[in-house]
Amino acid sequence: MPHATAKDLLREAVDRLPESASVEDAMERLLCLAKIERGRDDIAAGRLVEHEDVKRRFLQPQHQLLLRADRRMPLRAQIGGPLASSKHS
Repeated sequence: MPHATAKDLLREAVDRLPESASVEDAMERLLCLAKIERGRDDIAAGRLVEHEDVKRRFLQPQHQLLLRADRRMPLRAQIGGPLASSKHS
């Protein structure tokens, strides 16, 4: 089976969205798929970081405050998504 084109992936992603999905929902899904694809490309190219290296980097003091803050707020709220606007309304 040939590799699916970006257009094929877009069509499939849109077809899988519920009828009630918003444009933001579609954009969020497409962004997620793009990040997955980029990650797969990185793996195929050998651009990897060992788990122990990631742990060591994020256990450094400058990352601890950021990690604690991330646990308090959903991602969509951090980037100005619907949760952020509803919190301040």
